[in-house]
Amino acid sequence: MLKMNLIRQEELYAGLYMELRREVYWELYGELWGELYWGLYCGLNGEVYSPLGDQIRADFSHSKISRV
Repeated sequence: MLKMNLIRQEELYAGLYMELRREVYWELYGELWGELYWGLYCGLNGEVYSPLGDQIRADFSHSKISRV
């Protein structure tokens, strides 16, 4: 006698739902995290770090220490 593995409709839907949910979640998560990360990184770098570094280098180049 041949024994067949039958999947109930609820099990099939649950599996498909979890697969779809996982794919959509990771796609959205990756996209949102990437946009957030690069937005913050570029914003902070362009508006805070670069000007601050430029000011520190300018102050140092005009200080007595740099002429020693």
